[in-house]
Amino acid sequence: MGLPYISYCSPNYSYVVTKDDNSPWEDALFTDNLRAWQKSDFLTVYYSDESSVPDEASLTCLTGDNWGLKALNVPAAWEKNENASPVRVGIYDHGFASWHEDLSFEKQYNNDQSADDGSHGTHVAGIIGAKHNGIGMAGVCPNVKLYTYSFVGGDCDILADKIAFASLIGNHVKVINYSQGIATEVEYAASKGNEKARNAILNNGKIMEEFLLKVYGLGYDFLIVTTAGNTNDKRFVKADNILKFPYGYKEAEADDSSATKDVEILACYNSALNSIINPVVRNRIITVGSIGHLYHGNVLDKYNVHRCTNAGDRLDVFAPGKEILSTVPSDFPKTEVKGYALMSGTSQAAPYISGIAALMFQANPQISAREVKRILCDSGNKICTFTDGLGFEHPMPNAEICVTKAAEAPGSNQSQNEGYNGIITGQMTDLEGKGIKDMTVCVTHSGTDVESNASIFCFQTSADGTYVCSVPNGTYDILIYKEGRVPCKIYGVTVTAEEVTQLETIYVAGLEMDTYGAKLAQGKVAYSTGKGIPNVRIRLRLGWNNLTGAYVRDKSGNIIQATTDYDGMFSFYVPRGIYTIEIFKEGLDFGPRNAILMR
Repeated sequence: MGLPYISYCSPNYSYVVTKDDNSPWEDALFTDNLRAWQKSDFLTVYYSDESSVPDEASLTCLTGDNWGLKALNVPAAWEKNENASPVRVGIYDHGFASWHEDLSFEKQYNNDQSADDGSHGTHVAGIIGAKHNGIGMAGVCPNVKLYTYSFVGGDCDILADKIAFASLIGNHVKVINYSQGIATEVEYAASKGNEKARNAILNNGKIMEEFLLKVYGLGYDFLIVTTAGNTNDKRFVKADNILKFPYGYKEAEADDSSATKDVEILACYNSALNSIINPVVRNRIITVGSIGHLYHGNVLDKYNVHRCTNAGDRLDVFAPGKEILSTVPSDFPKTEVKGYALMSGTSQAAPYISGIAALMFQANPQISAREVKRILCDSGNKICTFTDGLGFEHPMPNAEICVTKAAEAPGSNQSQNEGYNGIITGQMTDLEGKGIKDMTVCVTHSGTDVESNASIFCFQTSADGTYVCSVPNGTYDILIYKEGRVPCKIYGVTVTAEEVTQLETIYVAGLEMDTYGAKLAQGKVAYSTGKGIPNVRIRLRLGWNNLTGAYVRDKSGNIIQATTDYDGMFSFYVPRGIYTIEIFKEGLDFGPRNAILMR
């Protein structure tokens, strides 16, 4: 006989219910005699006789490895979207196991699987969109197209974050899951009132705020789901090594009796995104805390705030985040089920909310991201409410109610450029690598000029020297200039719909630095073996990708050029600037090279 609540369950649910289990391994989930089990390399479902399961009919008895779906009432929401079209969801995380049997990725950027084990990103992806295919586990949003952008190693810098978000938003994803945070000692120091730590986070937040405002202004709507952070259960001590710990604190060792828990860690300091205050952007960012489950015997009778969860008014909603089963690479260690593992934290809570938001966009493709956040955070649409460590109350949304209200909401989605625009982005810095603010960037169709004002897009660089522009499919020339700076031009930039064209960073000298004085440029032309190639002609054109313009000339009007010697070496004097190098010898094809002469 089946369990009374089985009508709400996906066929992918993965339980083993036995009253007296003699398994040789300990239950990693909770001591309730419920097991995830391995059979033929995938999970399957077993039920014992109903009489051996205490009070399974109670809606508060949310047992099993996929307990998070039932806790949020997700299975009831699926019934609302049975015939819905696929929705695009982005994930910015560590690497992803693109071959996993329970996942399907539409597009992946920067996914270097050899440099990262891919467990974190893959686990997040499974919670959002694991397929309902009769194996493994079930994701929140079964009909989803996953777009991923990977970073490898430590924390990404702000420029890398901009490129990632531009790449995902440029593909018109509806939701972006960002289950990441900054170093714990920085969160702690900022929460303690350390101005240096606070300013570091807030300054990055202002840069991301300006960038996302520009992206929104280009006609792209988006919802970013972030984590509240997992630092609130950690203890810290003062650090002597200021070079390694510049904010004066470090995470304490488990046996360090001098460490204390003396402050609530604030969710607003978990990432630059969480610190954003501009209402246009903030209303499109939702921050998620984690809940756990409490058992008495074999019966789950209440939830509780996961003690690791950071607190404060920047926390928006709660979702299940403790002992969550999801997908991992097949070679992930220490798991009894190949390709599936348990993880805990706000990184697991956030993708539940991303998945519900995706269901809401499925129910109403024209709903705005701002309205999606409003519905999710509305206490009237909740399963229940939780109080964080600072006394702030936050709801855990009911997926069925949220999807129903999304379907009824008026359509006001701000997304434009659907299907035919791409994004250009890059950065301008001085010779020391510091971004240059307010440089004018003019984009024209190749073959036209700025004076003709034909199909022109003009805008300014941000505080860190970055720029972003949305333009239709085509080939463009880009002129970048500012009073007191050397102007530069990039030729033949190809823009493809739903793609980001990331241009190289350009180092721009000041005119007061004897810019037009001739500087020595030298190099070598060689075969792949390293042997130099003699009698190769070297000429220059101003700007990058300039294949047909006039050659650079000296003050006497002569073309500046050089010819390689027997060893393939060349040298000449040329003004500081941005150039396309033409390398020519009969019978050999070198192709053009872009170059910057700075000193």
